[in-house]
Amino acid sequence: MIADEFLPLASQSELHDPYQVILYHRRGYAGSSPVQGRGSIERDALDCQRLLTALDIERAHVVGVSYSAAVVLQLAATAPSCVRTLTLIEPPPVHVPSADEFLAANARFIDDYRLRGSATALDMFLARVIGPDWRTDIEHHLPGGAAQVERDADTFFATDMPALVTWHFLAEDLRHRMAGAADDDLFARFHPLDNAGQGGSSRRGC
Repeated sequence: MIADEFLPLASQSELHDPYQVILYHRRGYAGSSPVQGRGSIERDALDCQRLLTALDIERAHVVGVSYSAAVVLQLAATAPSCVRTLTLIEPPPVHVPSADEFLAANARFIDDYRLRGSATALDMFLARVIGPDWRTDIEHHLPGGAAQVERDADTFFATDMPALVTWHFLAEDLRHRMAGAADDDLFARFHPLDNAGQGGSSRRGC
């Protein structure tokens, strides 16, 4: 939900030789066009595909974190020819035994947003995901990031979270379409970890 979350990583000079590094803001984030209608991970993936086409990029090494990991999973399933490699960082755990718990937690955050507004819902969400000092933590890594999050909170709660809890993605979609993945149970290795590396709930949100 931090539009420029990848900026510190993407700024590393090692990535720019020999690669072209591309960051973009999804609909409703950091000055991009506002979202029209319901949120849709399929639409977000199509936006990514169209951006690559507009930039004349046939295949890319694609990285997604949290909600955007769902987007790039969808991209890999629907347009595998665009994806050279796929890196997922903390993908939403919707294909594991704890999926019901994850989806229920997100549904509660959506209710908090509708009942109490974006400021309260944001504070409750990030206090759980990052900690009570989330503003300080974000600013330490990305100056201006906390204000960016507050500006984009409505998109996150009103668009992205509902899109995620209604997303119907099947692992077979990816295994059957991505070359070399047919014998690999991709999602069997996904499980939430706490900060000590044991099963826990340190990062449950989108």
